[in-house]
Amino acid sequence: MAAVPHREATLTYWLKNAAYLTGLPGYAAAVRLAGVRAKTPNDWLAVTKRLRLRGYSLRAHQVDEEILGLIGELRERKVERVVEIGTARGGTLFLLLRSLSPTGRFVSVDLPSGPFGGGYPHWKALLFRSLARRGQSLSLLRGDSHLEETRERVSRALDGPADFILIDGDHSYEGAKRDFELYRHLLGERGFLAFHDIVPGATEKVGGVPQLWQELKAQFEHREIVKSWDQRGYGIGVLYPRGRP
Repeated sequence: MAAVPHREATLTYWLKNAAYLTGLPGYAAAVRLAGVRAKTPNDWLAVTKRLRLRGYSLRAHQVDEEILGLIGELRERKVERVVEIGTARGGTLFLLLRSLSPTGRFVSVDLPSGPFGGGYPHWKALLFRSLARRGQSLSLLRGDSHLEETRERVSRALDGPADFILIDGDHSYEGAKRDFELYRHLLGERGFLAFHDIVPGATEKVGGVPQLWQELKAQFEHREIVKSWDQRGYGIGVLYPRGRP
């Protein structure tokens, strides 16, 4: 996928976002403190919704009941190495980091565009890096997840087999399938993965993920974490390519 000039490379963009950069240290400190005080997954969700920086929050594009169901499994299985394809606002990143072992490794991949990256602005990268707990390793990789070279970068950053992979990047049928085919091979013996947006809905929201999910769940052991099949979007599909433990 060819890179295009990105707005972060312009002076106008930096001036427009000066307020975010100025307020970032205080906001990041508030999020870290709230994260330390938050003891339960419901508390973690509250942190992503409550704290704001000029209207921005870490709120995840998730249905609460669904992401809580996934978090429960991650905590039960004591995952050590996690890969996230698609960083977005950083809310799911925050929640997964809280679910990860205190000494775990986390790799999040998002598409770049130009010298500063395009999946999220530079100030958000600074914020995201501050979300890891003491002792955790967080790698934010800019790259096209569909490329083998990006997969190799992820593998090096993980420094071992993945326990869990969340595929929530390119929602086209071909893109999501490519991510599955590339990254499933990073899973360890007990590793598992999940897709977001398995519930049918508007194409611009869910893309071809629901179709891909129907195909994959017929081939592997799976679990569907869905609040309502009438909600038109969202839904988490968990696959166990190596069998469910």
